[in-house]
Amino acid sequence: MLARMVSLIRWSDLVHLTAVFSPPTIPTLLACRAMRKPVLWSPRGSLQYASGSRRTGLKKTWEGISSLILDPRRVRLHVTSEKELLDSDSHLPPLQRAVIPNGVDVIAPDQSRQWMPGGKLRLLFMGRLHPIKGIEALLKAIALLNFPVVLSICGTGPKEYRDSLQNLCASLNLGDRVRFRGEVLAAEEAKAFRDADVCILPSFAENFGMSVAESLASGVPVVVSKSTPWHKVEEVGCGSWVENSPESLAAAITQMRRRSLPELGERGRQWMAREFSWDTVAATMIREYEALIRGDALLSTSEAAASGAVLK
Repeated sequence: MLARMVSLIRWSDLVHLTAVFSPPTIPTLLACRAMRKPVLWSPRGSLQYASGSRRTGLKKTWEGISSLILDPRRVRLHVTSEKELLDSDSHLPPLQRAVIPNGVDVIAPDQSRQWMPGGKLRLLFMGRLHPIKGIEALLKAIALLNFPVVLSICGTGPKEYRDSLQNLCASLNLGDRVRFRGEVLAAEEAKAFRDADVCILPSFAENFGMSVAESLASGVPVVVSKSTPWHKVEEVGCGSWVENSPESLAAAITQMRRRSLPELGERGRQWMAREFSWDTVAATMIREYEALIRGDALLSTSEAAASGAVLK
């Protein structure tokens, strides 16, 4: 693998590295420095530590080695939000930064969809099952609600953690209010969003939060925690940005039930079409590649924002 990697790096004009704590990372940075190749480095949230993060000592050692061997003149850090930028700053030496969000497919409006059928509010959590996602707080919030509601949890995780969540549901007497759907394949995601009234992401840390973008692109409003980079949902008028305590989540869910969910969803869809469509994001990424190859300075934040590429 290393021989093939070196050959490809020698052939390339630019290397886009998409891992941090992975075996190819250090050899890639070393080879790029030796061959004077520009690197766009996307940590994908790996440099964001939350309470309970594992192996932090080993990670810091890995970061230190990476920092010693990279060429700061030719490495640019790609983050997907201003929050990821701030969280990552202390882990690497000063590097040029590029803030470019993930792209999303914007789904055409479905005029036949129903909202809150039978008066029951349908909530959706979409993501991996992990303590960092704040699912326990969401389950406790559901227990505080005194109106018809059902939460679908779509995602997989370690069996021990799934069991702990199901045990918590039992202790809270949630009964049929919570449904564990397991893994949802790409072909099934559209139906999961179509069958939801509100998507919720109560995470303790997120570099981006792809399920939020996918939900809004599907016309579904959101409730997101303040540990995610999605505070703009309130400015746009497509959701709520709240603390991820059970009480705050319960209050936000209650408030969402009283608002016009179709209007909120459509505002979110239009926002995604303006700023997060693949055409917009891909064009910004291509400009970043070209600037790196030429050795130009980083696109300014104002230039990136003008192209719709900054999630502040």
